[in-house]
Amino acid sequence: MKESYLSKLGIGDSNATKVLESLLGSMLEPSFGAMGKKEIEVLLMHLLSEHGNISDLSNHKLSILLKISTTRVKNLRYEMNLRYRIIDDDWLENELTKLIKNNSMLIEKTSNTIYISFVTENEILKQSILGKVKELHHFADTSFNTEILKLSQDSFITLIQDILGESIGKDFIKLIKKETKNKITSFKQLANMALEAGAKQVGKKAVNATAAALTGGMSEIGTLAELPGKLLEFVKLNDDNAEEL
Repeated sequence: MKESYLSKLGIGDSNATKVLESLLGSMLEPSFGAMGKKEIEVLLMHLLSEHGNISDLSNHKLSILLKISTTRVKNLRYEMNLRYRIIDDDWLENELTKLIKNNSMLIEKTSNTIYISFVTENEILKQSILGKVKELHHFADTSFNTEILKLSQDSFITLIQDILGESIGKDFIKLIKKETKNKITSFKQLANMALEAGAKQVGKKAVNATAAALTGGMSEIGTLAELPGKLLEFVKLNDDNAEEL
């Protein structure tokens, strides 16, 4: 039996009814025809995201399913997030920890410094990170690829500490410096250790949400010695100023 179009979008019969009801309800406010074509498309993208599985699809895969260009998919998703998402610090924390959890980062060491690059198709997330980095008086480079944000070591650390908490960030860095040689065997283990130390200082309530997103289901990635660019070097602060545990 041939798979239905709605099934490809992850929408069952009950959810299809919800999508139709929400779409018609909006199109009839304040009267039929008052809603423009673009507004209908953005709303439909939102409803498909809420009731289907398209949020898990890349722009390329979704463009094939919807039979439109990847540029149009990207623009519709951007407009959808602006109109139907609450873009605040909590949202940014959740999305950033997803990037860490999914290992969506590249570490690059040069002769002068170390750079960390985020890879994301989410335009609103990219703009949010750029905005946050700018607020912190740092900068990020997007000139190489529109889906890649490249930050220096200092900019990256400042961003992480601002979003996840300064004490957690410092503990994370100290634990990497102290445990690299013999104890830490995975990024998940490292994150758990850092968050445990942070919990002792700032209380469990401030840490649990980050811990759940940062470590839940994270895949093992081998020893730190195997990481490109040496994870120890990219996260360390000034050796002269770093406090010993």
